[in-house]
Amino acid sequence: MDKVFMGTRKFHEGRRWGLLGDLGELFVNKETFDVYACPVCGSVEFFVDGIGEHLRPQ
Repeated sequence: MDKVFMGTRKFHEGRRWGLLGDLGELFVNKETFDVYACPVCGSVEFFVDGIGEHLRPQ
């Protein structure tokens, strides 16, 4: 069965900045991934957003 596109998600490295809030987020490395999941078994695949999109499952 084909994987289903679940959307584009942002992930970041590091910790939460507490009192600095959104200002602290400026110093955190963030990556954006397109997420695909199998509706039968729940396995998940991540793809870098904007690279090789024409090769991905439809």
